[in-house]
Amino acid sequence: MLLPGCTHPTPQGRGSYHLNLLPVLVGLAFPHVYAQELSYDGQRWIEVEVSVFSNEYPATAYAEVPTPDKLSLQYLPRVQQLQEPASSFLIDFPQSLLPSLPTPGFSAVAPNGAVPPVEHLLIGPVYSPGLVNSFKISDFSRDSYIALADSQAQFITINRNLQNSSEHRLFWHEVWRQPVLARSQTPAVYVQGGASFDEHTELEGSLRVSDDNNLTMLDINLWLSSFDNSDASSASVWTLPAVPLTNEQKVTPLAIKNTWTITQIWQQQQSQVLATQEFYYLDHPAFGILIQVRPYLLPEMAEIEDVADF
Repeated sequence: MLLPGCTHPTPQGRGSYHLNLLPVLVGLAFPHVYAQELSYDGQRWIEVEVSVFSNEYPATAYAEVPTPDKLSLQYLPRVQQLQEPASSFLIDFPQSLLPSLPTPGFSAVAPNGAVPPVEHLLIGPVYSPGLVNSFKISDFSRDSYIALADSQAQFITINRNLQNSSEHRLFWHEVWRQPVLARSQTPAVYVQGGASFDEHTELEGSLRVSDDNNLTMLDINLWLSSFDNSDASSASVWTLPAVPLTNEQKVTPLAIKNTWTITQIWQQQQSQVLATQEFYYLDHPAFGILIQVRPYLLPEMAEIEDVADF
């Protein structure tokens, strides 16, 4: 097998790189197709959990040598970040619309002791999920592509073992829910992790979980970069694609801006059919990926019998 961006084929036993890795279940090459109940919206929903971690092994242990001219670093179409759970509560109030507040002091009191009426101003976005740029509170049980809390994760023990190991670093771990739609209808999830180097991080890329003839298909294109600023004057032969996010979404640059040189880039690019409830470990000399998809049913909407109850 030849890894993306490498000049030498992988030896037959490349799994031997990870003999010290905690035991994991490897997904079947020919996954079973389980009939899954559809949610009330007519879609098949899944819960996705992914962990990406580095393999901190000596460079001599690798049979592959990545080369810049063989890499294909590009983000999948319609890439987006997972929505943070509290993001729907972060309401933007444009400064130009805010009233000029009076200087704090004592309010005048009428001779009869009555308190003067207070003027209430309605400022801010309108609550209407059907309008563009409107305000909407996220429904964690029904909305897609929300980064869920650790209480929904099942990789807690595995992640703890990775973090406690001297041979691995946990770069990225997320859990989210989504409908399984065709590739053309499915957004890709932006992945970033590790240390920050100006506008980039060690781990970058995107992944997508979509439907392919009633099968759940994973498409990934991730890369792990090494940076160095000891010789900032030398031009690097390695290049990274621009981060496909707005300025507000990009990683916060370092306080002290340096000119970093990219010294190496490892890439993992592949497609994999996923069976629900199976545990997959995608092997790679430089970094590994753990993924599981679980069937999920949207909770039924509550029926309002009488508006007078409210």
